[in-house]
Amino acid sequence: MNYISLLEINVQEFILPAVLLLLLVGSAVMAFMRRSKYTQAADKLKKDLKPGDKIKTYAGIYGEIIEIKTAKDGSNYAIIKSGEGDKVSYLSVDVEAIYGYDFKDEIDDEVSQAVVVESQPVESEKSESETASATENKEDKEEQPKKTRKTKKAE
Repeated sequence: MNYISLLEINVQEFILPAVLLLLLVGSAVMAFMRRSKYTQAADKLKKDLKPGDKIKTYAGIYGEIIEIKTAKDGSNYAIIKSGEGDKVSYLSVDVEAIYGYDFKDEIDDEVSQAVVVESQPVESEKSESETASATENKEDKEEQPKKTRKTKKAE
């Protein structure tokens, strides 16, 4: 009996640390999976870039890819056209600095095509008592004299 009671005590002592260890390992695995998913998406974006794509950079610059070149050190960089009309700039940025595709124009087109309907209250919806009380309050305010405040001048 003494041996069994020692086993029960030892098992109970290790349950909480085991659960905490399991939670720690689980959170580390989830963080690793999330990071690998992000890395795969970023690698796919960099492989799929081509001239004519509208992109945005981590620095907040929006533009269109004109050309993608490889530098002497083996890194890729893109030449980006940014701006409109007579205010156009050309930039060369490393492909690693490209955040993603620019969907801003598609969103702007959807917003401009949306129909905005403003609701206005209809007079017939107000009850007669509300209309009468509103008229009386307005007349009372007009009849009351304005109160002025007298101040003493500093001597």
